Amino acid sequence: MRRWLVLLALLGSTMIIGCGDDDGPNDPAGPVHDGTIDATIAGDLDLDFHCTTAYGLSVQGEGGAPGLMQIQGIITQGPDEYMIDIQVYHDPEPGLYGFVFPPDGAVASIAKNNVASMSNSGSVTFTEVSSDRLAGTFSCTAFHMVGVGVEFNIEVTDGTFDVPVIYEE
Repeated sequence: MRRWLVLLALLGSTMIIGCGDDDGPNDPAGPVHDGTIDATIAGDLDLDFHCTTAYGLSVQGEGGAPGLMQIQGIITQGPDEYMIDIQVYHDPEPGLYGFVFPPDGAVASIAKNNVASMSNSGSVTFTEVSSDRLAGTFSCTAFHMVGVGVEFNIEVTDGTFDVPVIYEE
């Protein structure tokens, strides 16, 4: 139980920790983390996503519950905030994990100003999984509903990440 409370507290704090934009970090003291997430986003949202203060979480499953590998980065451009968050519900180890909708073991969300599009296809490959680093590649298509029968669709390509693990259990 304590493990999940700590994890929820860390996940809840993810919206507080942000990435610097091209003009520099949000924190005047400098970046909090030194990880990178890069991707090209096209479709109903066009963006070259480049975060230099991204981070990851790594939690080993126990008692029959799956583990977790998560990466997250947030950037600010003008008045808008963008986030890429990828979660894989599997014990931390290198591998290819597919995105489907509804989510089943892995999910990517791409958000603009806290409105998230969820992955409905694609994958993430973790090439490095260690106690202090997560690295790999990803791509996906994602959507969210903007009205009755109206979808907002995006495509994420050329995704790469190399992030420090800020929490490991």
